[in-house]
Amino acid sequence: KGALLEKYFEIDYLTVEETEEFLKIFSEYIKANKPKKYQKKEK
Repeated sequence: KGALLEKYFEIDYLTVEETEEFLKIFSEYIKANKPKKYQKKEK
C-alpha cells in the first residue's frame, strides 16, 4: 500500500515523517468523501 501511495501521490522523495504529515493533511477529506464501495462494511 505504501508503494501505491508513493506512486499515485508522487511522494517517493518524502521521509516517513513527511509522508505522515502529508497524509494527515488529506485524511479527513478522503474519509468524508470516500465512495460507498470503499467504505468499511459494518457487520
